[in-house]
Amino acid sequence: MSKPEISVIIPAYNAGEFIAGQLDSILQQTYENFEVIVVDSNSSDDTMKVVDRYASMDGRVRSAVQRKMGVSAARNKGLDEATGRYIVFFDADDFVMEYALEKLVSALEDNQAQLAVGGYNVECWHQVQRSIIYPNTETEIVDDKMNGVEYVEALFWDDTSNYQGFLWDKIFIRDIIEENHIRFNEDVFYNEDRLFVLQYALHIDKVKWIPEVIYRYQVRAGSAMDVGRGHYTDEREMTELIAFENILQILEGKPQYAHALDNAKNNMAVSELRLFRRMTDDKGFARYRKSIFRKYARKYGRLGYTPKNYIEKVLGWKIIFYGFTGISYSKDDTRTLY
Repeated sequence: MSKPEISVIIPAYNAGEFIAGQLDSILQQTYENFEVIVVDSNSSDDTMKVVDRYASMDGRVRSAVQRKMGVSAARNKGLDEATGRYIVFFDADDFVMEYALEKLVSALEDNQAQLAVGGYNVECWHQVQRSIIYPNTETEIVDDKMNGVEYVEALFWDDTSNYQGFLWDKIFIRDIIEENHIRFNEDVFYNEDRLFVLQYALHIDKVKWIPEVIYRYQVRAGSAMDVGRGHYTDEREMTELIAFENILQILEGKPQYAHALDNAKNNMAVSELRLFRRMTDDKGFARYRKSIFRKYARKYGRLGYTPKNYIEKVLGWKIIFYGFTGISYSKDDTRTLY
């Protein structure tokens, strides 16, 4: 087999129920010159048995093991193992359109771009809930292209339907990743993808948008995107604030990214409001009194966020007070927020 053009990296943890579907969709691609690296993080189910079965049937599939938990560590292992010219990150429990890799490679090579971004469906039980093709932007897109500075700004647009932090709708050039020593922060479990994309976007000149759906994102109970929709339960979610701290450090002192920095600070403030809102009761606040949230709560006022309403204003003052004292006011007057 010739050297693969694309390395598809898939982090997997107890994905035995779903990963066969994703592997089937990848192996049916119209573009065939790729390798699939499935990185397992201590799965206790039959994930690796499924992967090994596919590897025995198709030499493009292989497995790797990463003992440290988390998608960041798994993706770093995948990058270390990759041999392709291009890098694609897919999730174990989703699906891709059969033309996804062909469209992604063509978008790069036909446009001398360094990043390509495709559209995606959000699906529940295989039923399409919404389709995101390419963003309605603050900056006019000419011929579906952007430069690197414009794309850094795009990473912090306020419109959630245009969120650009996902990995699975993109293709990256491996040389850019390696030459600039770009890796995932293994202490971050949320927002780690946007941090990675930002680090990559600093080193590119052109982004190409693909005005077609290439990926099928599946919403499942218990997934990372599903955690926290009710009461706040997962302390890992707080690590998105570590990612934001890294993001602000990257953008500060660079005039070309001043607008992106302001928007990133607003994004971080909104995340703090959401996290604080999910602490729900006195026991919750006590539990997180020694968490990383308090560190960032003390700094909330420095972000310069302008509250959108009275409730956000009150909640913001409560965040600052909690940060310095570890004591919370009753939140009865903020029940309608988020």
